[in-house]
Amino acid sequence: MSGIVGSVGAKSGIIGSTEIPGGYEEGIWTPEHTDITFSNAVGQYTKIGRVVMISGYVVVSSGGSHGSVFTNLPFTSGVYVYGAGGGNAIWDDMATYGSRHHAFCRVVENTPTFHIVVNDPSTGWSTIINPSTGHKILFYFEYMVGGS
Repeated sequence: MSGIVGSVGAKSGIIGSTEIPGGYEEGIWTPEHTDITFSNAVGQYTKIGRVVMISGYVVVSSGGSHGSVFTNLPFTSGVYVYGAGGGNAIWDDMATYGSRHHAFCRVVENTPTFHIVVNDPSTGWSTIINPSTGHKILFYFEYMVGGS
């Protein structure tokens, strides 16, 4: 049973939540944006030690002009040599963006922010720009807090 996370404690071979360095926490958070308004924004997180797992979605009520720069992550990311973290995103109207069909989340180091980026064959990686009203963006990613 070693390695199972629970509330029983180490004497039974189960790691209790108080014994995890950095602790264990679950919760909800509200994704925000620097330039876009959402009609619905839902986020959940699980933090185990220094690793934070994020999932959620937003529905755009009015588009902006500064791309998908999301703010208000539940924890500030750490500073790491190869980046703080990342994951996947689904844009419900990817056809609008032609051949740019692979969307990813990228956490910005030492901040509570993340970007959604896509592969633009003409320019390389770029931020998704100007989502339209009614678009739904789903995301899942992981990132690290603290440390170096």
